[in-house]
Amino acid sequence: MRSKKKDDWRAAHWLTFQGKPPQLAYDAQGYAIPAPDRGLPAAHAKYLASGDESAVVPDTYSRNARTKQIGDWTSEPGKLTPGPGSSYALRTKDGGSLVWYGLKQEQTLTDGEEDTLPAEVRDYLAENDDKPGKTLRTTWQWLAIGYSPPSGKARVLGESVSLTSAR
Repeated sequence: MRSKKKDDWRAAHWLTFQGKPPQLAYDAQGYAIPAPDRGLPAAHAKYLASGDESAVVPDTYSRNARTKQIGDWTSEPGKLTPGPGSSYALRTKDGGSLVWYGLKQEQTLTDGEEDTLPAEVRDYLAENDDKPGKTLRTTWQWLAIGYSPPSGKARVLGESVSLTSAR
């Protein structure tokens, strides 16, 4: 986006994160340059599923998402996949990529009490006149932004996570 015709283009998004984003690179006409995602969505999904930090430095939210307890429910991170949809990336001045992407998380919660579920899950079940059994399957949509340098580990900068189903 840009506010005035003479202004530089700026990337705009609604995800928040600590610090400043890497500086974007522009072509001779002043447009941001598309870039590859450099495998960041897959690396983030792999970290969330297995704890593998070989290709990504997770942020605090991602670290906390790997917990095995949600209230008094037992859980594993579950199945995580990039998407749905494509990732989008812009080249940075240092030759890296600023990447916007989605992740889909399918998670199973077991052996807990309804009142210890996150409010978002309780509200979803209530809207559908549903109650959790001993096992509850949830699907979450992650919208994330990260930075992948020309070499070395990528960094997750921030994300927004929303419940899309619970049954």
